[in-house]
Amino acid sequence: MVESALLENIKQAKQKAEDKKRYEKIVKKSSIKHAEEAQELREQELTTQSAPVNYRTTVEERLKRILFDPYSVQIESINEPKRIFVEKDVFGLKAGQVAYLVSIEYNAKNKLGAYTGLQK
Repeated sequence: MVESALLENIKQAKQKAEDKKRYEKIVKKSSIKHAEEAQELREQELTTQSAPVNYRTTVEERLKRILFDPYSVQIESINEPKRIFVEKDVFGLKAGQVAYLVSIEYNAKNKLGAYTGLQK
């Protein structure tokens, strides 16, 4: 009788271990599937949104708002917007959003009235 109870306990322990392995396998597959779906959604968002048409004006206006002497700004170049996927909250953007990154080169005067040199 003791042996049968002991055998039953061993059998239950093995079953629990197998169930745990099966559960972990399902969770792993599920997380991989969700990651793949999230990646597909990201790629879909990146390809469906179009770049802003008036990005040059927006960049120029933004520079004039943040620079010490906005009238002294000399813009050397403004590159085409590059679509990016925001991975973490930054600059008022939330993680998971699609945004556009614009690279610019400019020169402007500082508080002493001297040009700072080309800035990126």
